[in-house]
Amino acid sequence: MSSIFTTVGMAVLSLATALAHAAPGEGDDDSHVDILESPAVHCVAPGGLCWTPGPGTALAGYSSPAAVAGDHAAPLPTPGFSRTLSGQQGGSAVPWTVEVNANLRRRALAGNAVFLVFDAEDHKALAKHEVMRIWQAPIPAENSLGARFTLSPEDNFRANHNYLIRVAQIIHGQEVILTEGQVRLQ
Repeated sequence: MSSIFTTVGMAVLSLATALAHAAPGEGDDDSHVDILESPAVHCVAPGGLCWTPGPGTALAGYSSPAAVAGDHAAPLPTPGFSRTLSGQQGGSAVPWTVEVNANLRRRALAGNAVFLVFDAEDHKALAKHEVMRIWQAPIPAENSLGARFTLSPEDNFRANHNYLIRVAQIIHGQEVILTEGQVRLQ
């Protein structure tokens, strides 16, 4: 009987070890970021994100740009997006889907990119570099990037709030910012 418990215990330990040592991008079937091969709209803003609505989401307008802590570039207007809830169940639980494309500040290396999401209205958290969400996805070695984000209320994204999304790569232990921009969810 003890050999059965030992075998089951070893199987559970092996599974836990495999999950703990998963390679980047493995072990998370609930993807919040998808890399697009060719963006529908080409971005002309150098180093910033150009936003378009994804499925189930509509452009609601632009607000005046807000300066981000530590950002020395001139900020772009903040686009606002609303969910199109017609015919969808769940109302306030329906996520926003936004697509971005960017001309990167520097050429990306082939490999994982880190997508950091900050609460743009929490200036103390921004100053301390406290992220609200962090995702990763493999990207190609390119000067531009296209991606689709799913921002769900289940992940604490809320209406009438601003978020900063930063795309970076970790190169030789340093965070290298490829692009960033703000979005308002309505």
